[in-house]
Amino acid sequence: MVNTCDVCGKDANCRTIGKVSICEDCFSDLEMIRNYDKAMIDKYVKEDGMPYATEEGREFMLQQISYRINDIREKELLERKKREQEKLRKTEQERIANFICTTTPSIEGYEIVEYLGVISGEASMGTGFFSDLNAAGSDFFGTPASGYNSKLGRAKQKAINQMCMNAVQIGATAIVGVDIDILNTSSNIFLACANGTAVITRKKTNYTP
Repeated sequence: MVNTCDVCGKDANCRTIGKVSICEDCFSDLEMIRNYDKAMIDKYVKEDGMPYATEEGREFMLQQISYRINDIREKELLERKKREQEKLRKTEQERIANFICTTTPSIEGYEIVEYLGVISGEASMGTGFFSDLNAAGSDFFGTPASGYNSKLGRAKQKAINQMCMNAVQIGATAIVGVDIDILNTSSNIFLACANGTAVITRKKTNYTP
């Protein structure tokens, strides 16, 4: 339908969006704006970017641009947050790689300069049908339940890793007095709980093993 475009002022075949008539050329520009085309956004936000637009057409295009700019800012913020979280994760992993975790109350070659309190980590794991079947057979024949043992070992390690991660986040450099408990929460789920005391340590000077 031939009409006057509310954006460019030309008489052309227009489509209606809300209360605004917009020609195919301006609609193509709008699609580029919606796809975050910076050059097209700059074209319309200039002071003389829409010299023949009606008040409704100008308001409509600026509103669409505002939506896109907010989307771009939100996307940039999310990307920045993602990069910061990744950087923090790598830093924590590096610290955990050199982290000391021991069942003893002290660490040879180090002195404890500050106690940060009790720290813990948990990991739950389901046994699964085949592990239960394997355990039943092992119980009958008196042999080790390899399925259970494997999952139990993984659950313990996950609990320790979580405990170390929690300790790193509060500034600890080691955990002493580590203890691990295994709890049965249901017929086919068990929970591994690792507990210890988070501490800040310092290497002893002139220490000889």
